[in-house]
Amino acid sequence: MRRFIEEYFKGKLELVGDICDVKILKVEDEWMEIELEYYAVRPLEDYDKDQVGLTITDLIEKYGRLPSTAPSPCLELLDLIFGNGDRKVKIRLRVRIPYGLRVLDAINALFIDRMSNILTLDRDPTFYPSTFRL
Repeated sequence: MRRFIEEYFKGKLELVGDICDVKILKVEDEWMEIELEYYAVRPLEDYDKDQVGLTITDLIEKYGRLPSTAPSPCLELLDLIFGNGDRKVKIRLRVRIPYGLRVLDAINALFIDRMSNILTLDRDPTFYPSTFRL
C-alpha cells in the first residue's frame, strides 16, 4: 500500500518527499480512514498550509474518483497536520468504498494507474488483486 500511495501523492504533489508511514485508522462498511505521513521536500515554513490543503482538495476533485466517471470523489481530506520543528506532514483521508467492491479491491483501484486515470476495475469481474498485502 505504501508504494501505491507514494506513487499517487509523489506524482502529483511536489511537496511530498519520502513517505514515513501509512496507517489504516478505521474500516467501516463504506468508508476507510487512512493517514499518510511524509517528509516535505522543503522546510515547512516554505509552504502555505491553506494552499497545500487546496492543492490536495483539487487533486482529489480531479483524480479521486472510482470509477473515473463517478459523480463525486471517493477521497475526502479530513485533516492536514504540519509537524513542529521537522518536515513531517500528515494527511488524513477518508476513502469511500464503492458498493460491491471489497476493501482491498477499492484500495488497489484507487492507487493503481492513477496517472492515466484508467479506473474500470470495479466493472471487471475478472479482477482479483494479487499484489496487495496489508
